[in-house]
Amino acid sequence: MKMLSNQKIDDIVNKVDIVSIISSYVNLVKKGRNYMCICPFHDDSNPSLTISPEKRIYKCFSCGASGNVINFVKEYEKIDFISAVKKICDISNIELEELKDYKTPKIDPEIEIIFKINNEANEIFKVTLFSSLGQDGIKYLNQRNISIDEIKKFEIGFASKKTNLVQKLLDKGYSTLDIEKSGLGIIEKEFTKDYFVDRIIFPIKDEENNIIGFSARSYTSGVEPKYLNSKENKVFKKSKLAYNISTALKSSRMNKKIIVLEGFMDVIALCRIQINNAIAIMGTSLSQHHIQIFKKHNLDVLMFLDGDKPGVKANLKASQDLLRTGLNIYIVNNQTNQDPDELINSNKIDYVKNIIDNAVHPIDYAIDKLWEFTNKNDPIEVEKFIKQIYEFSRLVKSDVLKEMAINKVCKKTNLSLDAIKSIWQINTKQDNKYIVEKVQKNNNDIVINKKHNKPISKKDIYAKQALMAEEKIFVSLLHSDEFINEINFNIEKMINPDIKHATSTLIKLYNSDRYKGHNARQALDLLKEYNILDFNEKQEKIINDEMLMKPIMKKGLEDAFAKIESFRTLLQVEELKEKMHKASTDDKKKIYASIQRLVKSNKRG
Repeated sequence: MKMLSNQKIDDIVNKVDIVSIISSYVNLVKKGRNYMCICPFHDDSNPSLTISPEKRIYKCFSCGASGNVINFVKEYEKIDFISAVKKICDISNIELEELKDYKTPKIDPEIEIIFKINNEANEIFKVTLFSSLGQDGIKYLNQRNISIDEIKKFEIGFASKKTNLVQKLLDKGYSTLDIEKSGLGIIEKEFTKDYFVDRIIFPIKDEENNIIGFSARSYTSGVEPKYLNSKENKVFKKSKLAYNISTALKSSRMNKKIIVLEGFMDVIALCRIQINNAIAIMGTSLSQHHIQIFKKHNLDVLMFLDGDKPGVKANLKASQDLLRTGLNIYIVNNQTNQDPDELINSNKIDYVKNIIDNAVHPIDYAIDKLWEFTNKNDPIEVEKFIKQIYEFSRLVKSDVLKEMAINKVCKKTNLSLDAIKSIWQINTKQDNKYIVEKVQKNNNDIVINKKHNKPISKKDIYAKQALMAEEKIFVSLLHSDEFINEINFNIEKMINPDIKHATSTLIKLYNSDRYKGHNARQALDLLKEYNILDFNEKQEKIINDEMLMKPIMKKGLEDAFAKIESFRTLLQVEELKEKMHKASTDDKKKIYASIQRLVKSNKRG
């Protein structure tokens, strides 16, 4: 593949519509000449990312994420630079000669083999269900009102005692090690043992429709566990399970809504009444992985869990997590003790559709449900209820919704508006005191240099690490242009102006064919023509440092930019801490939240 020149990259950035590209990922709102949205790069709840069509850039004023359209797609999709360029060109119908020979990065071989084994196993399970060995499974599924067409649509299968899955996979040429890594069985010298036996098999797929594993249900009463999932491996993670996710995402493209259910049967039942945008979280809690999927696809979330007390608690917990992200969240107020599958099988289809269409805001749901669980004659319980609603109100952006919530709490408790507001104000003051104390407690800016037993600031440590990282990036270009696109893409992150200038100049020398790599002395002679401030002398020290001059791999380059980003984050955090000292009580919480987002984002990176 030919190298992409700076000019070609600039041409792409200038040619594509940044607003159109970004709006395909997140919802945008026009503000004057610019556009704003919830930032997808941190746990944002208030639109803080601005897109400038004129400058063709975006910037988040909370977490600091910024760049051009290529940066956005790269960071959002978590793909490499060239893949991001290719994706943008594909979306914008731009043909690039340089990308004709580009091949999508290969999937991890270990992951690829697990996918292949899972596909083979799935076919064996499906065949078994419709054989003489699967008659008990068919009988159970019929009892649950699951038709043959639904069995085929959802690729439901069966594992009998005589399936001999492991042996069949061995016969197909899969290795003992790979089969064990897939979690589908155990292989010893004298015998093989299937992991799933005498169970109905539901394949679990990821967003790309790959089978990542299975969940197997017992069909005989008294057999525990009722559900047995695949063992965790490289592709099957409990926190990432979402049954029917691939189909649900396709179905949600039009109405931009996704319904979160408890189990497989609920999903199948809703599909039966033409509601296809539903997933099941399979008895697990809603995780950050699920939330990121919802954010990535711009989805409103409807929680439709069981109507019993555990279901109510799960709805409340999930809605709090979702409100923190700024997503639109609604709760399907199932006032029965039946789950969606039972409701549909008992012919309450109109009721199900009605409660979905009239899903309520979490704060309304919280007020009604928590009040049901409150002892109205106990003042302590009543105050606890008021404080619980306060916790919800903190997560709500709309002042109108907050005011309506206060009025609703007044009616429920028969307390005055002043009394409710007084309790809420006490909690607000306690929160602010906690925030200030926490920032002060975590303000560990000084550490001890063990070598010299002297105090040294964290800022100095990070600054030194960032400087060394930038020198390594510069050195990698002295050696070759292997990482020239990645460096050019991230060059604005560099802090030291001299090293940044020298690195940028070296890229230009490569692009003009004046430098071809592998000759540090020649590169330095060429760079001296540009008289980059005080960096000429520094360059001599760099090429005489054997440790520094060692070539780095791609991981080393990524680590170098991560160290620069850590120093940038530290500088931003220090600036916010200064602002906190002068901030009003109301602003302290927002500033602390920004600090937490920065720190969390940096750790994640």
